Amino acid sequence: MSEQADFRGLVNALRPPEQMGVSKRPVKPGKYQSDIMKNGYTRVPHELLEKAISSGFSGRQHDLFWLVWRETEGRHRESFAASLRELGQRLHAGKGVVSKTVLGMSGNGGPLLREQSGMKKQVFKVNPDWIPNADNL
Repeated sequence: MSEQADFRGLVNALRPPEQMGVSKRPVKPGKYQSDIMKNGYTRVPHELLEKAISSGFSGRQHDLFWLVWRETEGRHRESFAASLRELGQRLHAGKGVVSKTVLGMSGNGGPLLREQSGMKKQVFKVNPDWIPNADNL
């Protein structure tokens, strides 16, 4: 896959949900915009961007990773809870495809950590061991 295709997936994943045809969840005023989010886009450390691009992720894996990054680090949250259906809507994919993508990225040493939260929701966060210079974020 070309770097151009990877970059296109990155841009789509970092767009605000309303630009992707998904309704935005209500967020308290002042909490949505932060020092990490400027003009609706989430800042990404250069080291992390380079590692993600050179990781060999598929386009869908890039989209999932950047979605979790935006929903956690971009909004100063510890984790992000979503069902496979919700992720499928955000990633424009079916539940089966999303399930395989999640399993592939949340294995040993993978970039995402996940745990079950109730019947349908799963809680996601970016694996701090995977992020270069995680202490400097």
